[in-house]
Amino acid sequence: MFSKDLDTFVKRESTYRQNKATLYSLIWGQCTEAMRAKLEAVDGFEDASTESDRIALLRLIQQATYEFESQRNPYLAVYTAIKQSHNLFQRHSTPCDTYLENMQNQLHVVEHCGGRVGNHSALLELALKEMGIIDASQATPAQTLLTSQNQETSMER
Repeated sequence: MFSKDLDTFVKRESTYRQNKATLYSLIWGQCTEAMRAKLEAVDGFEDASTESDRIALLRLIQQATYEFESQRNPYLAVYTAIKQSHNLFQRHSTPCDTYLENMQNQLHVVEHCGGRVGNHSALLELALKEMGIIDASQATPAQTLLTSQNQETSMER
């Protein structure tokens, strides 16, 4: 009985290793030559490649993509990221949890590019008015910072 279970385990582990390598190859095969060159120059790529670590490869791809976006004109990168987050909408067939994950991913892109979502001057002025400060120019830096942090917290909900 134990021998049979051991044989089953060994077969499953072998299949797992093959599938792991296949998935890594599939992801790698989808990369352009330029992306491959970027990835090969990144620290941690050799370990991911040697171990066929598909999760590490996906993270390296994400990192390389984010860096590319922020290296072009930084103003354009922030604008584009914010625009994409504003244009994101939930389709009828998209589950709520998938849409939430997409929105959170897009907000991470905005933050990575150096942008901030939710800190628009009109919203800051409204929040300051709710605190009893009629003229935003009369707010102390601490009050403005607190209002800004409260907006960021409400965006995460």
